Amino acid sequence: MKAAEQLARGRRLIRDLRTRLQGDPAGRSAAKVTLGAGLTALGVLWGVGDAATLLVGGLIAAGLVVLGRQLEPADGLPPLSLRHGEGLHGHRHLIAYAAALAVAGYALVNMVASLALAIGGALLLRAGWAERTDPPSRGLVTDVQRLLQGAERDVRRALTQAPASGRHD
Repeated sequence: MKAAEQLARGRRLIRDLRTRLQGDPAGRSAAKVTLGAGLTALGVLWGVGDAATLLVGGLIAAGLVVLGRQLEPADGLPPLSLRHGEGLHGHRHLIAYAAALAVAGYALVNMVASLALAIGGALLLRAGWAERTDPPSRGLVTDVQRLLQGAERDVRRALTQAPASGRHD
């Protein structure tokens, strides 16, 4: 199969899936609720581990800063200044400070990513829930199943048929 044909099939599949989502507001809102709940749960679970990583990382970073203070040369220059000709031995304190910054930064970035997952998931959950009709939880599972079954048919059709028929089951 040529790359152009595969690309055309992929475009048809995306178009079919987009049409299916637009034509099924109940399924779309159910998918938002389900995906939002999953992302929120994932963010919270990772956040618990990342909070521990942040705490341990902070302690390690603090220890490295104390180590860097102990390694600073006593020549009266500012602690972060480079000393030419002293090599690695004369800059051990800077290495300790850089390691402290790296450890703290790593832990902080992980925590921010977990928070972003949880917040993004909660926003998606709220948006999907607001789109649901009264009562919002009724039919949630069947709406998601119907949407996924239709999407599965679209994928199968895209993989087995050359031209797209444009119709949806």
